[in-house]
Order: sequence, then structure tokens, then C-alpha cells
Amino acid sequence: MNKIQWIKPELDNFDKFKLKSDIKGSFHIIFYFTLLGSTGYLTHYFFLNNSYYLAFVLLIIHGTFFSFLGWSGIGHELVHRTVFKTTWLNEFFLKLFSFLTWNNYIYFEESHKRHHLYTLHDNLDREVILPLSPEYNQWIYLFTFNIPFFLRNLKSIVYNSFGKISGVWGNELFPKEDLNKRQKLFNFARIILFGHIFLALIFIFTKNYECLLIITFAPFIGNWLNRMMAISQHINMQKNINDFRKNSTSIRLNWFLSMLYSNMNYHIEHHLYPNVPFYNLPILSKEINHFLPTPIVGFSDLMKHIFK
Repeated sequence: MNKIQWIKPELDNFDKFKLKSDIKGSFHIIFYFTLLGSTGYLTHYFFLNNSYYLAFVLLIIHGTFFSFLGWSGIGHELVHRTVFKTTWLNEFFLKLFSFLTWNNYIYFEESHKRHHLYTLHDNLDREVILPLSPEYNQWIYLFTFNIPFFLRNLKSIVYNSFGKISGVWGNELFPKEDLNKRQKLFNFARIILFGHIFLALIFIFTKNYECLLIITFAPFIGNWLNRMMAISQHINMQKNINDFRKNSTSIRLNWFLSMLYSNMNYHIEHHLYPNVPFYNLPILSKEINHFLPTPIVGFSDLMKHIFK
């Protein structure tokens, strides 16, 4: 495969933008645990006190936040190995969040390498295929329990657990002759499958049934915001070109949404320099502001961009 010559700005002192920080990475992880600990506790509390309406509302909020542990959030940054300066911290949280969200990081890191090398090029990047759609027929699932998403993940994990890979993309990423890479994929799939079965049995036998929703099935509850953020990266953009300004979108959001999304709203900047930690993207953006197009500003304009 020929390497694409991406258009990039000249950037002095690039090394300062690549600096990783255990303190900044830890602060972000604490932010997620505080958020999920609070919503999880309140959901559990209202369930125990038979306040089912409030419990349902808190569960949707909890699931909305939980979704950002995955590939459209901090999990994505962990795959890039840019969250922590200390390697083992990055690996630990990558595997933990991959497990909690039912996502096999072995598969995603192979797919995501291609996505960055060949962003939106036909038959080379199958992680994101245009055209993207707001998927109006899925909204009932996105605001409640995302049954199609759960079944798709479960099918993939079960299939991999039994040593099989389905689909053209999967077999291209993990060719039959590469036994070592395929075995790593299968092994982590088994950890996800049997680990969640084990946790679910504990919750059932201890009669903590609400924990099935708060932990086991949380990644599939209230996915609406995470899904909107995910498709905003490339929706309504161009394919088969070598300019990230035309195939990706940058958005300016308030501090809370930016934190929740791990600054992936700076998406042009991220594609230009994927080895820059997410907490350095805002200052990088200012440095190359002359090169960037006018960003989308605010959540309401983001929705207009998605639904236009």
C-alpha cells in the first residue's frame, strides 16, 4: 500500500506538544471515576429505595457517561498510548476500560492504525466508511438500551473467543498466517466474555441485580451523546483526499463535554498529529490556528452540522 502524503503545516518545537504527563492523565482518570462513581451510587441508591423513576433517569445519565470509556473517549487515547508517561499505567487502564466496555483493544488498535494512515480512503480505511448518517431509526435504542450495539459486540466477542474472525476487514487486519496476532485477539476476547459472565453471576447470586445495569450492561445504555460525538468526526466530509481539513471536523465545546470526550473534538488536530496527548491539543490548535478552517462552535451548531 502506498503511503499517503498528507498536507500538514510547518510546526516549530513540535517536541513540546508530545510531552506526556502522569499527573494530567491521572487527573482525567479521576474525573471519570468521580463522575461514574457518583451516578452509579445514585442509581444504586434509588433502586434500593424503590424510586424506580429516578433510578431509570440516573441510569441513563450513568450510561451516557460510561460510553466515553470506550473508543469515542478516553479508551481511544489509551490506544494511542498518550495518556500517561508511565507505560504500565497506560496499559492497565487500556485493558480495564476495554474490558468494561466490551471492546477488544487488540482489534481496535489494528483497525485504528489503518484509519490514521488512510483516513476515509476507499477499501483502505474500513473503520469509518462514508456516507455517515444520524441513524434516525436507531434513536430509541440510543436513548435507552442499545440492543443492536450489544448484540453486535456480543457476537464479535463470542466469535473471537472460539478462535474465529468474521468479515473482510477483520480477516485483512488479522490474516490467517499471522498466528501470534490472531491469538492475542482471541485471548482478550475470552477475558471479556468469561470475565463478564463471572461478574454477572456474582451480581445475581448476591442479589445485586442493579449492578448488572450499572456495570455489566452500562456501555450499551444511553449511547446517544457518545454516538453523536463519534459521527461528528467525519460526517458530511470528503473522502479519498489528502487533506485532514476536508475529511475531518474540529469542534469547540464547553469544558465539561471536552473533558468527557477527551478533547477528541479537536479532531483535525488529532489526525494531523496523532502522537500528541489529548490534553495538549488545545495549545497545539492555537499554534496552528492559521492553518485550520473555522471550527464548529458549540453543541447546538454541532447538531446542525450532523443533521444538515
